[in-house]
Amino acid sequence: MAYELAEQMQWEWPDWISIRPAAARHGRMWKAFDEIERIGWVKKAKRPRMVSVQAEHCAPIVRAFQQGTERRSVGARVELADGLRVPRAIGDF
Repeated sequence: MAYELAEQMQWEWPDWISIRPAAARHGRMWKAFDEIERIGWVKKAKRPRMVSVQAEHCAPIVRAFQQGTERRSVGARVELADGLRVPRAIGDF
């Protein structure tokens, strides 16, 4: 995703990136930013701010943060958009 983003943004990072579902994509994106900068395709600069997005009725990371717990699973409640339903994020801790 980061490689395609860099190419489509003409080898400059955007200011913000919204990532859905939250899961473990942040770490993978950050690693890819580093790789792309080391290759020299994008100048090392201020990286984008990353925002995680979770559906209202299926937000295990949000609930864990609110409750001060390390991880939390939620039931697989039906959402308007099925692709947003991630009841337990991989690497959620």
